[in-house]
Amino acid sequence: MPENALFRELCKPETLRIGWHLAQLDSRDDFVADPVSYEDFASNLSDRLGYIVREIRHQRYRPRYLTEIDVPKSGLGIRPGNVLPIDEAALLHAVVYVLAPKIDRRLSDHVYSYRLAKDWQKRVKRGRSMFREGDDEIPFLRGVTIRRIDPFEPWYSAWPEFDRQRIAAVKKRGYTHLTRTDIAAYFENIDLGLLDHFLRQIVPNEPVLVSLLMRVLNSWTRVTSTGVPVGRGIPQGNEICSFLGNIYLRPLDRELTKFASRTGAEWLRYVDDVEVYTKNPDDARAVVLVINDTLRRLYLNLQGSKTEILTGRDLDRALARSESEVLDAAWEAIEALNQKDKAVGKKVTRILSNIRPIARRFRRGLPGSVRALSASDSRILRRAMTLWGYAGRPYLMKVAVATLTEPPEYRLLLKSLRYLEQQHPKSHDRIIDVLLGLLGGSVPLLPFHAAAILGTLRWLHPTEAKLNLARQITAYGFRRKAEWPVRQKALELLAVMPARPSTALRRAQNSLKHPHPFVRRAALLMLTRSSVQDVRTQVNRLIHDPDLAVSRLAGHWHRLINDRSAGETELARLKQAPRRDRTFVWHIPKLWVLRCSPELDIIIGLRSYLEFCEQSRSAKVRYHVRALRKQTDWVVAATATAGLPGDAAALGAPGVVATET
Repeated sequence: MPENALFRELCKPETLRIGWHLAQLDSRDDFVADPVSYEDFASNLSDRLGYIVREIRHQRYRPRYLTEIDVPKSGLGIRPGNVLPIDEAALLHAVVYVLAPKIDRRLSDHVYSYRLAKDWQKRVKRGRSMFREGDDEIPFLRGVTIRRIDPFEPWYSAWPEFDRQRIAAVKKRGYTHLTRTDIAAYFENIDLGLLDHFLRQIVPNEPVLVSLLMRVLNSWTRVTSTGVPVGRGIPQGNEICSFLGNIYLRPLDRELTKFASRTGAEWLRYVDDVEVYTKNPDDARAVVLVINDTLRRLYLNLQGSKTEILTGRDLDRALARSESEVLDAAWEAIEALNQKDKAVGKKVTRILSNIRPIARRFRRGLPGSVRALSASDSRILRRAMTLWGYAGRPYLMKVAVATLTEPPEYRLLLKSLRYLEQQHPKSHDRIIDVLLGLLGGSVPLLPFHAAAILGTLRWLHPTEAKLNLARQITAYGFRRKAEWPVRQKALELLAVMPARPSTALRRAQNSLKHPHPFVRRAALLMLTRSSVQDVRTQVNRLIHDPDLAVSRLAGHWHRLINDRSAGETELARLKQAPRRDRTFVWHIPKLWVLRCSPELDIIIGLRSYLEFCEQSRSAKVRYHVRALRKQTDWVVAATATAGLPGDAAALGAPGVVATET
């Protein structure tokens, strides 16, 4: 291959565009989501990607900040989580997109995580990504219902195959001992110098591409108290670094292959989870030494508490999957039902009653029954919540609430909150009281935990849209010691609740002074609830803000207000979106921005969209429909007076000064 051929491929705008789609898809699983899902970046995508291409082509590209947040683990532990800046994420996804075909073929067939899909090129050509369900829903969905442009083999294909191979090793190939372990603080301890060396071995003709990738990773490495970079650690919580983590463990894969050829053992690896199957206790112990010795040469350590040798009944229990199979079968039965059948509700009830014994054990002895769950029990509980949540049944309500008080590891935390959100709106008032009780209780919550609760409150629908709820959220989210994720989610929640224009403006201006960029971006959502004139004035000022996180979103708002074409395009997207309360709530800040447009056609289009939503059962949605219609009532009188649609300034739109020509 010619020198730097992959780097030249990276510098093509179409390659960066693929990287952007992959990054936006991956960002939906970020530990903390961007307030507008980076739609401001997408609004001027060609120019932004063109800028990145010029910078990397001339080796001027400089990485930006990395957002860090502590994520809860089981047993009251925490682990560091990271959120990549969207431009770096787009670039890194593009880098791995061109590297992946070269790297994947070097990985052992015994590695199951983050592998190239067989049809990855076809996936890319689909061009546009769709919403990716959470990891607990994925095992229940048929592959044809999920469209991705991700070149990696997705979780719902990789993990079940890994699981099948584990069971086959014992049931079909007669192995009697399982040695399993994982690596302590794996991603935090990856040595970047060694990773650089491994990459250059695989693609020796790509020095510029590897240097670019390592420059980005090194810019995010931790520093000592004296400011010296430690040169180790890659961000957690994204597919890019999970794929790179596979490369780093290739020396371990080689040593395990040698051990297997000597002893007749069999090994499997899923990221940093390693399992070795042997037929006698001596080999089961010997492989621990092999793994430990290899990891030490990679500057890594075994996690002692998770290193174990299983045999007999312990091995059978570790591989048991009967409950998972029952839950899978129940989902298949529900999925096969005809939703137009009048008796569908009774049939769902019958299916769920058959699997109640699986969920019943979590209901007994609360809260102890959900405290410090094993990985397998946590997975079973999450799957059960998926089933009952899909049906909107409250059978696991007390279980979900109990898990929130423990606190759970982050996947169970998010699943429990999602389950509560899926309950019938009639129960939302009670759920809101429970969640507010957790926020105001005596048990301290991690910022991630509190932010996740605030994020869930955003999607719930109380019977009345009252200001007193906003006051409670303000008191909690705007405390002096409130961490940035809490402030961000409080602003996002307040932006969809009743608010006086003057109060909204004050909250937005105060939060724009916050040191964290995610909070400043959320402040712009709050700003949309101020008066028309204040929105226009502040947006015109903020497009020149030195903070890119603020100026980019302000520029997006500015285009929606002042560019008729941009406003019409956004209205067309709104009308094509699903008619759901959740979709409406997501678009509330955008709707309040559009009501600031001086273009009569845009206001008429906005009112037309609101007509589709005014029959909603949600008090929250109806409140915003009424408020936005009232804000735009001037258009009715104006069009009646003028007789014909025309310029909004001439028709006397609020906040618009008519000028003589």
